[in-house]
Amino acid sequence: MFQPKREEPIYFFTAWLDYKVGYRLGSRKSVVSLLSDQVETYNLDMDPQEKINTSAKDPTIKTVEKVRIIDWVHNQNKFILSKMAPKSR
Repeated sequence: MFQPKREEPIYFFTAWLDYKVGYRLGSRKSVVSLLSDQVETYNLDMDPQEKINTSAKDPTIKTVEKVRIIDWVHNQNKFILSKMAPKSR
């Protein structure tokens, strides 16, 4: 997750203080707050301290990033539920 460049996205979540889900791909890092519905997107090459939320300038980015992250959450939920389902004989 902390490598400078990644070829594939890596997803993460935290339940500390606020439920946040995000991903990192290359120099892009995006985070969605599930409780407040806020989206944060950062260019880590230009802003390694994550002070400039680039999604604040472009509502399209907010929508695209939110859909990507929420889709990942739904897929994880499906996977977990499939593992919990009783096996048929």
